[in-house]
Amino acid sequence: NKIDGLKILEPGDDAVTAKLGSQWRMPDTKEIKELMTECRWEWTQVNGIKGAKVIGSNGNYIFLPAAGHYEGSEIKEKGNACSYWSSSLGNKTELANSIRFTSGAPKSSSKDRYFGFSVRPVRK
Repeated sequence: NKIDGLKILEPGDDAVTAKLGSQWRMPDTKEIKELMTECRWEWTQVNGIKGAKVIGSNGNYIFLPAAGHYEGSEIKEKGNACSYWSSSLGNKTELANSIRFTSGAPKSSSKDRYFGFSVRPVRK
């Protein structure tokens, strides 16, 4: 980031840490890439909620609901896309790194930080 030189959110700026406490944080880009390359992704439905089942090599998995995302006050792609923030900032001040999954392979990208993407807490 050009203003303060930071590449990752500090705890005071991390929404997960602010909400759940110091033992929790948002995943960084390295952890997002690990999910993308080391896990199998399946589009599924759990208790009537569409989303991604992300399965590790040991068979354990997490479920990421397809909550869509907010653009201003409007929700887009609910039930059709899993869009999650990382704590890593993009190469421009207004961007942050994220992961997106609809079907097929997950994709990472840098998106404008004003989008209302979901977060998946990671315990330190």
